[in-house]
Amino acid sequence: MLEFDDVTALPLLYHLNSEPWLNLDAYAATSAEVPFPQRVGPESLQLPKSDEPDGISRVIRRRHSCRDFEAKSMPLETAAALFAFAYGTFDLVGLPDGHVALTRPVPSAGGLYPLQLYAIVLHIEGCADGVFRYEPLHHRLEPVARAPRVEEASELLLAQPFISNANLVIFVAAQFQRTLAKYGPRGYRYVLLEAGHVAQNLCLLAEERGLATLCIGGFRDAKVNGWLGIDGMREAVVYGVAVGYSASVTE
Repeated sequence: MLEFDDVTALPLLYHLNSEPWLNLDAYAATSAEVPFPQRVGPESLQLPKSDEPDGISRVIRRRHSCRDFEAKSMPLETAAALFAFAYGTFDLVGLPDGHVALTRPVPSAGGLYPLQLYAIVLHIEGCADGVFRYEPLHHRLEPVARAPRVEEASELLLAQPFISNANLVIFVAAQFQRTLAKYGPRGYRYVLLEAGHVAQNLCLLAEERGLATLCIGGFRDAKVNGWLGIDGMREAVVYGVAVGYSASVTE
């Protein structure tokens, strides 16, 4: 029985017991049929078709998952923009209580911003290959570890064959207690929602710049966390996004 005032045990118990399920037959399937439920009644309203999209609508429409990246260098300015507009910091704003806060590109429950970005960096101009932690306040990349070898990446990422030429593999890690301390077990949901906002930002920013992405939910948690130097409980990876140049042009 969990204590009523224990706000961390339940979400962390779930998190630690949701390692990937290696259903190899399902993973090997090339496609899946997902039925659309037919719930159209006589009083339903037919919506008008949207016009040919432009701006953000066009970027959303063109976003797709890439499983074949091209070996090509990425300008440092491009990588910098991805970090800044995915989870960087913008302007100082005054709050009603007299405090000031930094504006950020995603919403966060209670304005707590519990996430931290780490990245495998490969073939980015002006940056050595390696693993880095993004520091949003100073807009800097701090070295964490060397770049993984192919066999190491295979152990870390179940999607490794698809991302072998990606310039960035960005891991979204969560510092759970920052949100759980205020919202209790439900804070775990808020952390995951925020990670989704960051991942979608990365996908749309990449598409806007002629890049492609692959979102990664399947990885060996304990190995990835240990390799990044985080403990897997106070801080743990919850999502990943590979970014690079698609080897096949889609129009």
